[in-house]
Amino acid sequence: FLSIAALNPGKVKLAGTWAVHAPGAETLRALLNWTGLRPQEKDGGISVFRPEKDPKAEKSGTVAAPETPPHAGLPAAYTPFLLLLTAARAKETRQAVPLPLLAFNEESTEENVGLPLYVQEFLDLIGAAYTPGKSGESGFVRTADKLKPQSGAWTAPSPIWAMCLALGAYLRPQIKLANPGAATELMPNFWHLYNGL
Repeated sequence: FLSIAALNPGKVKLAGTWAVHAPGAETLRALLNWTGLRPQEKDGGISVFRPEKDPKAEKSGTVAAPETPPHAGLPAAYTPFLLLLTAARAKETRQAVPLPLLAFNEESTEENVGLPLYVQEFLDLIGAAYTPGKSGESGFVRTADKLKPQSGAWTAPSPIWAMCLALGAYLRPQIKLANPGAATELMPNFWHLYNGL
């Protein structure tokens, strides 16, 4: 939910503290920082803020080429979160963003050079495209040149994929999710909160 501010400028505040000992917690914080958000903890909550426009970009008139998003130590389950923020960065900067080599399941010890079909479909649905790199090198995510007409609904392979696709509607509205119940497996009140946004 903190990433909503990266997709739609504004302030997001959650009650509680950052779970520093959770797997990938520091990488998730670094990933939010990479998008320009700076998680702050105070008054019993965690908040992030992003203004409507980037004052640095307005002054210089240019946007720096995006760097590869932080990913070391990020559990494979959080891959959709990384892809969503990478696509948002590509849309914001109108530049290709390097995508690190990723594993797509917890058991995998090898990183995939090509993306599985469901990952390509996810990127396509949120208005992004993937260009593979040379053998053993990372590829790039960019805003799709042409958006294919959406046909049917996409089946999310896990609750986090479902939530990230729902948040992807900030990048490309009217996304259709075939299994919305997947999100409520992880967070029963997800759709109530989401629809309120």
